[in-house]
Amino acid sequence: MAPPRLLLDTNILIASAYASSSASRWIVDGCLEGRFQAVMTLAVQREYERIGHAALKRPEQLARLSELLDSARLVEPVPTRRVVPDDPDDDKFVAAALSGSVDVLISNDQHLLDLDGFESIRVLRPGRFRDEWEEED
Repeated sequence: MAPPRLLLDTNILIASAYASSSASRWIVDGCLEGRFQAVMTLAVQREYERIGHAALKRPEQLARLSELLDSARLVEPVPTRRVVPDDPDDDKFVAAALSGSVDVLISNDQHLLDLDGFESIRVLRPGRFRDEWEEED
């Protein structure tokens, strides 16, 4: 069985670097270990790199980011209409979720969380995703 396809909002990557026992870290570890398949578009990758290099200072944090980028499946975004009026920059995550046929978009961003169910996209906070995953195991 193929691992679940996840799209991680950038805030999940940053949180995982600073909180070793967080659900965000558990999710990123799962992507690096092959339990989950991270999915991204080039626009999402650019945001990961731009924000990651500004927010992550330690070499091991940058190495984990690089490892995640190397292991993520790169997909071509589908054209989408404006979906996140309060934060249009987040539209790229909706496009990536749709084009990557992701199982779950993981975020702490309320603009994205409010889209749960849009076009069949599940949007969950990291803690909720971990709780649901552990219940199924």
